[in-house]
Amino acid sequence: MMMNKKVTDAKYILPISMGGFLVAALLWISIGLAMRALVISGVHEPLAIADLAAPQFLRTYAHPLLAGVVFAALFAAIMSTADGFLNIGAASAIHDIPKAFGMKPLKHELRWVRIGTVLLAALAASFALVSDDLVALLGAFGWGTFAAALVPAVAIGFNWKRATALAVNVAIISSLVINLSVKLFDMYMGRTIPYLMDGGALALIVSLTLFFGISLLSPPPKLDPDIEAVMDL
Repeated sequence: MMMNKKVTDAKYILPISMGGFLVAALLWISIGLAMRALVISGVHEPLAIADLAAPQFLRTYAHPLLAGVVFAALFAAIMSTADGFLNIGAASAIHDIPKAFGMKPLKHELRWVRIGTVLLAALAASFALVSDDLVALLGAFGWGTFAAALVPAVAIGFNWKRATALAVNVAIISSLVINLSVKLFDMYMGRTIPYLMDGGALALIVSLTLFFGISLLSPPPKLDPDIEAVMDL
């Protein structure tokens, strides 16, 4: 969006993004259904894990050119997402979190961010290797945590004048604690939420409830005139 020459061009970003996502979603859904049909009909051997559906279909039944394009796009998406989250995580750990707690900034922050990126990547890789869950489930857990933490703060907090800093912090912390607790209980104790409710959905409900409740019970925050003017747009 920052590359657009005109601000009015931003209104075209949403339909273009939705169209691209729709095509991509149909691609992966159709591959899963096609592989399921091939296995049931006896044309293809049963898969060891569900994550092999797309690679097996593309390597066996798709044209090599199409398979190459899809694999290239898949690796590009993986690398861009991993790169973005590694940068955000390392920057938060080295700069944002110490600053939020009133600590002095580290000297040579760029060097420490690079070290933090390597350590964070090693930690994420270890978690993925140790966990018995599918990559898709790990992604759902990560996005559930991401949504539960940021929906109250960003999607609502940036557009609601009654939102308070305390409510945002409590919502983020509660969502992180609930998501992690549900995941640990499922992994090590074999206990799940009744009716197979998703942990991210539960965390989002709790974080939203706390966010609205604390904001409404707290005194209205005083906003700078420029911030209030932007929110009124």
